[in-house]
Amino acid sequence: LRLVPNDLALLDALAATLQAEGDLLGALGCYERILAIDPRHARAYVGMADAFSGRGWEEDAERSLRTALDCDADCVAALSSLAMVDLRAGRYDEAHALLDRAIRLSPQEGGLWRNKGLICAAQGDHAAAEQLALKALELDPQDCDSRFSLACTYLLTGRLREGWRDYEFRWASREGGGQVKAPVTRLPRWSGEPLVRETSALIIYPEQGFGDSIQFARYVPLAAQRFARVRLVTRPPLLGLFKRSFGALAEVVAESADESGFTHHCPVMSLPLAFDTTLDTIPGAVPYLTPDPTLAAAWAARLGALPGLKVGVAWATGKKGVHKASFELPLRRLAAIFAMPGLSCISLNKEALGDDEQAFLRHSGVHDWTTELADFDATAA
Repeated sequence: LRLVPNDLALLDALAATLQAEGDLLGALGCYERILAIDPRHARAYVGMADAFSGRGWEEDAERSLRTALDCDADCVAALSSLAMVDLRAGRYDEAHALLDRAIRLSPQEGGLWRNKGLICAAQGDHAAAEQLALKALELDPQDCDSRFSLACTYLLTGRLREGWRDYEFRWASREGGGQVKAPVTRLPRWSGEPLVRETSALIIYPEQGFGDSIQFARYVPLAAQRFARVRLVTRPPLLGLFKRSFGALAEVVAESADESGFTHHCPVMSLPLAFDTTLDTIPGAVPYLTPDPTLAAAWAARLGALPGLKVGVAWATGKKGVHKASFELPLRRLAAIFAMPGLSCISLNKEALGDDEQAFLRHSGVHDWTTELADFDATAA
């Protein structure tokens, strides 16, 4: 660009690279340079929309995509991206219509069929979602996003063997705006192959969110049967709960810089694949988490003093950008629940609240003791 500063293709490529690295403001700067040269450059508006969505600015994204279509009514990328905005907003009919237009214009583009499948999945039509993902893979067998979508459909419909197999494509998929990061390790991956227990030692690495670690930590007892030594790596807010729950079976740590003495690793969400999990063999020994008994007794006394049915409520998430709206709802949407007779509602929301939200909780009679929940051990209790 120093040699040819006004080359639109180079500016577009740089913007895409910056966006992939998470530098959304840098990407937006590139798109603004493109539009200063060519105000009707539809692809720049599509790129800006992707950057806006990455920040959770869906209204700005929609406005940019409609501007792109004003510039080029047949811009397939704009039609597809606008369909995904409509999907996230729950406007399924509009999303289908946009993708049908895009598919008519570019029927050999596998990603369009995959996106149509995402809408079907959101509507609960998993049979259609599966067929559309397979169609996308027929057109582009190397499309990891389509393979990941197919994995989710298999898992949702109980075909766990196929689902966990294809869920391994999460490492390469960019579905939902962010690639899952593989653990940094020198150890070979264990995928379920037979080993001599006495000479084998496994490190289980975390991935994705807290809920994923909580859900799949249930495999630690199985791992302890297969390996002489197990180390469970987790994030600090889960450390206390996991140490008490699994400390007799595994070394539980918040980081694992030194891998000496270990022979293999496995990401926590690959354990179901390694153990060839089916619906009949899901580890079901519950409870498998052990909260602090003293804290649990104190909470039992406090909650026991409340009248009626005790209901814990959470409405916000730590997720950012494009995922945020899919996991949240406005606090005031819960007003009808808070007003129901015979309930005692307790806030379990960990996101910071504004003054208006705090006042609304007090007015609604919602008990809020979240300042006492410093980690998941306290929350479990």
